[in-house]
Amino acid sequence: MKMKKICCLLLCVLLSGCVTKPDNADMLMDVFFTKLTSFDFPTLNNYLETPIDDTIQNEFTSVTESANTSKTTIEALKILKDLDISWVQIESNDSYALFNLTIKYYGLNIIKEDYLELFIEAFKYHADNDKYDEQIAKAYNIAYQKSLPTLSKEFIIECKNINGEWKITDANELISQIISVFKKQIAQIN
Repeated sequence: MKMKKICCLLLCVLLSGCVTKPDNADMLMDVFFTKLTSFDFPTLNNYLETPIDDTIQNEFTSVTESANTSKTTIEALKILKDLDISWVQIESNDSYALFNLTIKYYGLNIIKEDYLELFIEAFKYHADNDKYDEQIAKAYNIAYQKSLPTLSKEFIIECKNINGEWKITDANELISQIISVFKKQIAQIN
């Protein structure tokens, strides 16, 4: 599991700044979902037949801006972006592929239980902002390391080969659902 994340991170670093033209549907899935955690919508749109709707992009911006209101929610958003994504190809031919996609999320309410104990310890440093910030980040990191993704959603993803270029037909529902989970999770810890 950790090795897969390291490989995905390495692939993301190697591919940052350039748009890779996937040779097949499975490669498209790999590239797209490696880049998904950055939520760089212009880059993601390069791999989509139907671009991500502006309303959805604005909603994501709104969620991230509201999450940036406290040290706790900033750390929580970092954890939420660590998605465990897997897929299985259901059917395929030269111009079409269908995948069953599973996304696992961390349940912040479970992490919060472990975090509360560590937060009390971190609060001792509330007079020293730098030390307090460091301890809050450390508390969430420790709680996060002790946890596993506990929530999951499944999607059907359709890919098409359009003029020799593989594209995901539409990711608006997928992105919208991810944002919805982020909003609910952050609301639970506020």
